[in-house]
Amino acid sequence: MSNLLEYYKRKVGEVRSSAPTADALKTAVLAGLLLADEALRKKETLVSPQEEAEISLLTERLIQTLDECLVPHAKDSSLE
Repeated sequence: MSNLLEYYKRKVGEVRSSAPTADALKTAVLAGLLLADEALRKKETLVSPQEEAEISLLTERLIQTLDECLVPHAKDSSLE
Protein backbone atom coordinates (compact mmCIF):
# COMPACT_ATOMS: atom_id res chain seq x y z
CA MET A 1 0.00 0.00 0.00
CA SER A 2 2.72 2.47 0.91
CA ASN A 3 4.51 1.61 -2.35
CA LEU A 4 1.43 2.70 -4.29
CA LEU A 5 1.18 5.94 -2.38
CA GLU A 6 4.85 6.69 -2.95
CA TYR A 7 4.46 5.94 -6.66
CA TYR A 8 1.46 8.28 -6.86
CA LYS A 9 3.42 10.99 -5.04
CA ARG A 10 6.25 10.61 -7.57
CA LYS A 11 3.74 11.04 -10.41
CA VAL A 12 2.34 14.14 -8.74
CA GLY A 13 5.89 15.47 -8.45
CA GLU A 14 6.48 14.80 -12.14
CA VAL A 15 3.34 16.72 -13.04
CA ARG A 16 4.29 19.60 -10.73
CA SER A 17 7.75 19.86 -12.25
CA SER A 18 6.38 19.92 -15.80
CA ALA A 19 3.49 22.30 -14.99
CA PRO A 20 4.43 24.23 -11.84
CA THR A 21 1.52 26.68 -12.14
CA ALA A 22 -1.20 24.01 -12.14
CA ASP A 23 -3.47 24.02 -9.11
CA ALA A 24 -3.78 21.01 -6.84
CA LEU A 25 -6.90 19.66 -8.55
CA LYS A 26 -5.35 19.85 -12.01
CA THR A 27 -2.18 18.24 -10.71
CA ALA A 28 -4.15 15.38 -9.14
CA VAL A 29 -6.17 14.85 -12.33
CA LEU A 30 -3.09 14.85 -14.55
CA ALA A 31 -1.24 12.46 -12.25
CA GLY A 32 -4.29 10.21 -12.26
CA LEU A 33 -4.41 10.25 -16.05
CA LEU A 34 -0.74 9.33 -16.23
CA LEU A 35 -1.30 6.42 -13.88
CA ALA A 36 -4.40 5.31 -15.78
CA ASP A 37 -2.41 5.37 -19.02
CA GLU A 38 0.34 3.30 -17.42
CA ALA A 39 -2.24 0.86 -16.06
CA LEU A 40 -3.83 0.41 -19.48
CA ARG A 41 -0.47 -0.11 -21.13
CA LYS A 42 0.52 -2.59 -18.45
CA LYS A 43 -2.74 -4.46 -18.80
CA GLU A 44 -1.83 -5.12 -22.44
CA THR A 45 1.10 -7.16 -21.15
CA LEU A 46 0.88 -10.03 -18.72
CA VAL A 47 -0.07 -8.73 -15.29
CA SER A 48 0.23 -10.75 -12.13
CA PRO A 49 -2.75 -10.94 -9.76
CA GLN A 50 -0.80 -8.85 -7.24
CA GLU A 51 -0.13 -6.11 -9.80
CA GLU A 52 -3.75 -6.15 -10.91
CA ALA A 53 -4.87 -5.78 -7.28
CA GLU A 54 -2.46 -2.86 -6.79
CA ILE A 55 -3.74 -1.18 -9.95
CA SER A 56 -7.34 -1.60 -8.81
CA LEU A 57 -6.58 -0.23 -5.37
CA LEU A 58 -4.72 2.76 -6.77
CA THR A 59 -7.56 3.46 -9.19
CA GLU A 60 -10.08 3.41 -6.34
CA ARG A 61 -7.93 5.80 -4.31
CA LEU A 62 -7.57 8.17 -7.26
CA ILE A 63 -11.32 8.21 -7.80
CA GLN A 64 -11.86 8.94 -4.11
CA THR A 65 -9.27 11.74 -4.17
CA LEU A 66 -10.82 13.29 -7.27
CA ASP A 67 -14.30 13.07 -5.75
CA GLU A 68 -13.05 14.81 -2.61
CA CYS A 69 -11.40 17.55 -4.68
CA LEU A 70 -14.32 18.05 -7.05
CA VAL A 71 -17.09 18.32 -4.45
CA PRO A 72 -15.83 21.63 -2.97
CA HIS A 73 -15.33 23.03 -6.49
CA ALA A 74 -18.85 22.04 -7.49
CA LYS A 75 -20.28 23.82 -4.41
CA ASP A 76 -18.24 26.97 -5.17
CA SER A 77 -19.36 27.12 -8.80
CA SER A 78 -23.03 26.66 -7.84
CA LEU A 79 -22.84 29.86 -5.79
CA GLU A 80 -21.96 31.96 -8.82
